[in-house]
Amino acid sequence: MSSRWLCWSMMLALLGGCSFAVQEQADRMVCELPNHPLDLEQLAPADQSTRRSEDLDQTANVPAADDLKPAAFQVTSQDQPKPKFEERLKYPAELPGASAPPVTIPGAETPKEQREKAIDQLYPTLPPLGPEPLQQPGPNGQPLTLADLQNLARTNSPLLRQSAADVQAAWGAVIQAGLYPNPNFGYQSDTVGTSDTAGFQGLYLEQTFKTAGKLELARASATMAWQNAQVAFRKAQSDLATQVRSNYFAVLVALENVKISRALSRFTDEVYRIQVDQLKFGGIAASYEPMQLRVQAIQARANLVQARNRYTSAWKQLAASLGLPGMKPTQLAGRIDQSLPLFDHEKVLARILTRHTDVVTAENGIQKARYDLRLAQVTPVPDPFLHLAVEKDFSMAPFATTVSVQLGGPIPIYDRNQGNIIQAQGALMRAIGEPHRVRDDLTSRLAAAFEQYENNRVLLEFYRKQIIPDQVRAYQGVYHRYQVQSKDDPSKVGFGDIVTAQQTLVGAIATYVTTLGQAWSSVVGVADLLQTNDLFQIGLEAPQMQPLEAVPDLEHLPILPCEHPCTTMPDPALKGADGSWPPASPGQEPSDSRPQNPANRNPLPD
Repeated sequence: MSSRWLCWSMMLALLGGCSFAVQEQADRMVCELPNHPLDLEQLAPADQSTRRSEDLDQTANVPAADDLKPAAFQVTSQDQPKPKFEERLKYPAELPGASAPPVTIPGAETPKEQREKAIDQLYPTLPPLGPEPLQQPGPNGQPLTLADLQNLARTNSPLLRQSAADVQAAWGAVIQAGLYPNPNFGYQSDTVGTSDTAGFQGLYLEQTFKTAGKLELARASATMAWQNAQVAFRKAQSDLATQVRSNYFAVLVALENVKISRALSRFTDEVYRIQVDQLKFGGIAASYEPMQLRVQAIQARANLVQARNRYTSAWKQLAASLGLPGMKPTQLAGRIDQSLPLFDHEKVLARILTRHTDVVTAENGIQKARYDLRLAQVTPVPDPFLHLAVEKDFSMAPFATTVSVQLGGPIPIYDRNQGNIIQAQGALMRAIGEPHRVRDDLTSRLAAAFEQYENNRVLLEFYRKQIIPDQVRAYQGVYHRYQVQSKDDPSKVGFGDIVTAQQTLVGAIATYVTTLGQAWSSVVGVADLLQTNDLFQIGLEAPQMQPLEAVPDLEHLPILPCEHPCTTMPDPALKGADGSWPPASPGQEPSDSRPQNPANRNPLPD
């Protein structure tokens, strides 16, 4: 008995791949890499003030560009005609707008009505700003919260259904891996035609017997794949939540940009009309000043058009992430200037490195690779088969019924599964290093995300406590000085100074809103790595909040259908494509000519 066990042990050791130095070979490949160093070229210091002597020698005798020209084309500085001053300032004819006629206004001796008519023709009233984006109320007449959007995405997005289907497919693989092979049953005849007889006629039954725990190992490997499919389902939920969060804040930022661009357009329009009136009624405005202000007004309109289109695009991206691309723009709850969560890098990193789905998947992969290697090692162990036949002898008396039995199996002489064993060993080595690689990658990604988060958080503090308040006070001071100054004040403030101060304030506010959007984007990036179910919560621990300054109100500055059984939005039209794009500029035809019900649409709130 002991000798038989020793023989089997030696055979398993030989078949187990112990003779293949996979680890040694892989280590040798890695350890040889330092013998082939990279990036050996040393860069010169950036503050190098002198050049190498050989470089100076090479360039010392290089002729000047003029010396390379033929003598007929060489012109001395004394021969070149010096252009006149007005010629040097003349707008080049090859540039756009060179054909525009100069500004010509009738003089003071021209009758008043004729002069005002000429000014009105030269400086016409700007066209209206156009319609604002419309928003319909939520399903219950209330704006949609971020939680509402997450529920819509969970019940309508195809991503989760696909991931859930992957889990079921992986479970089917687990069931299949553990099933015993089916027996073979059939009809058998032997020695047919002997002495003109039917020979032996009967039935047979065959069965293969799996040995060495192959089915258990295959089922265990498939089980680990099923567990990773469940982890992937969790990751799909987190990825979908990140998409919804990113698009939600993008819509809020777009809404604020529309409001700011609209306020700036109204302001520049008013400034433009004031300058035109001053020119018309004998004010101090020069003829070119309204022209410059009209340029600014048109540029403000262009920014408004871009802001409206950005809102339309942001909403369509949000609706698509919900799995409802046909959903019309709807009112959203929340403000872009709500308080930011304060993350602690050490706590966030500790949670990510222990609970992130990539880490769990990598650790499961090690166990799966071990099962696969063991299965490859025992695969050469023969699986015996039994052949049982029951036949009737028709060839001679006494025509008895006979039973034949065959028992056999393959002999692992040539194919001992050597290649698959080496492959499984390499896969196990790679799987063992995967958690290390994943944690390194997550650490690097968190560092990049936290850098953006910290930068934007600190920058928002500067804007909240210093930049915005100081700029508001500066504008108010310029405006007040303009109101109370005397005509002979040597340091008096001009109307253009008020315009500049207010545009600087509006620019600072626009930058603040942009920074708010970037801050929330970085918050979503950190939360994506945390894979938390609540943007304002790490696990069960609610983080501290950083209050933000409310965005100033510039309006009041002085002067394919699929089945989703649990959806709360059953309208099939919402899952179809929405081809409409509301016009962002006055006079532009909407891309969707279907009539809209005004009772179900609300304009953009102030």
